[in-house]
Amino acid sequence: MEENKNHTKKKETENEGTYSRSEVQKMIADAVAAALANVQKNNNTVRVEEYVTLMYLGNIAEGTVVTMGKLGQFYKSGDTRDIPKRDFLQNMDIRLTKMLESRQILVLSGLDDRERERYGLLYADGEVLTREQFDKILSYSDKQITEIFSLLCPEHQKMVAGKIMNAYFENHDNRITPERVKKLQSISKKTKKDGFFIPVIEAMGDDFKKD
Repeated sequence: MEENKNHTKKKETENEGTYSRSEVQKMIADAVAAALANVQKNNNTVRVEEYVTLMYLGNIAEGTVVTMGKLGQFYKSGDTRDIPKRDFLQNMDIRLTKMLESRQILVLSGLDDRERERYGLLYADGEVLTREQFDKILSYSDKQITEIFSLLCPEHQKMVAGKIMNAYFENHDNRITPERVKKLQSISKKTKKDGFFIPVIEAMGDDFKKD
């Protein structure tokens, strides 16, 4: 009897390290499922969509929009749009390219320096207006506005000139003084022979000359 008991215990010990066929199949299925889940997780990580953030700076006539074709529209100055990076790069048509080159549309984020350089979208310090500067440009002191204006690219100098002329002719804004216009005109002559402020200067007439 003692021998039979020892034999039974030995057999049970040997069986502790073995699995039935169904158990083995279940372990294989669980391992495959875990591997597939890990692959899916990695794929989802790789496929996270990248976006390019654009901002429109410029004048938009009331009741009109600035369109970027398939990429959407801007309804007012300072509007921003988040565009899938792949769509942005694939839909840079002539119209959009011109607005990017003229700095009417700015790329705020989403492109690295290499991509910015490739598409001519590297902005030097002070070369383009920030949204705040564009909105508040007329409220700055003469010293502040001339410092900002002197660093701007030609297209953004034109934007400032446009805001000043609109404020002067449409709103009779008293912040548009002969002294301010004279300083800005002097700076703008470095970009354009006759400067950007001739219409205002002519309208001011004798007031401009006296000042």
